[in-house]
Amino acid sequence: MSPQLDAMPTSAKDNKKQRRKEVTAELARHEAALKQLVRAAEADADPLRSFAPFVAYSRNGLDACIRAFTGEGLPAPLAAWALALCRGNMQEMYEAVWGWSDKKKQRQLEDESSRFLVAFEAAAAAPAPAEAAEGAGEAQAAGGAEGQPLAYLNYRFEVEDGVPVAYCYEVQLEERAQRKGLGKHLMRLLELMALRNGMAGVLLTVMRANTDAIAFYARLGYSEHESSPGYADPDEEPAGYVILCKPLSRPARGHSHAHGHGHAHGHAGCCGC
Repeated sequence: MSPQLDAMPTSAKDNKKQRRKEVTAELARHEAALKQLVRAAEADADPLRSFAPFVAYSRNGLDACIRAFTGEGLPAPLAAWALALCRGNMQEMYEAVWGWSDKKKQRQLEDESSRFLVAFEAAAAAPAPAEAAEGAGEAQAAGGAEGQPLAYLNYRFEVEDGVPVAYCYEVQLEERAQRKGLGKHLMRLLELMALRNGMAGVLLTVMRANTDAIAFYARLGYSEHESSPGYADPDEEPAGYVILCKPLSRPARGHSHAHGHGHAHGHAGCCGC
């Protein structure tokens, strides 16, 4: 026993021990509450039910509908399309930072915690087979009643440094869907879903070389997170990625929130949003 504790009256030592127990118990309760919050968000079988106005997108010559999937429930043709789209858009950037592995990316996409928003082209607007771009085999195979898939947002609900967040792993768009506002729409929808589930913000990791994506997220209100490499120490050699965040808060009463932190996990960021 330390001399300081030895010199303390028994009642003071008991009070100190009791306070430690209380703090430990409070931390455990807080951690359990955060885990329960994430589990509840993950368990939502119909995450888009509160956002009916947002599941249809019709702007800039693009007509699409959005559906939600879990990683485990993603149909095999759709999973193959998602992997191929990410590979085509991001493999070169991945290889410069983390390296690319089809198996690792597939495991990430199909993980039990993984969640998706997938935008499908409205069937009436889908191009005829002769008009489809060469190499679009995965997209054609993944198409269904909704038409061919155009884009997806891959995310998870997580606790990062004691804070519940929606972590965006990927936003990937087919070339014909890029720069038409669909990427922004998917991100806004994720933010609304995060708010509804009690998340404190949205985090994502973007390649430093992906300057278009960094500018895109800046326009949406994202800024560098304090855990991003080099954030606290400007002299630190920059990593190949940046961690961005956007805190979320509920609007004041009478105002609508409907418009129209972290660690590197091998998340990519978006391409062509």
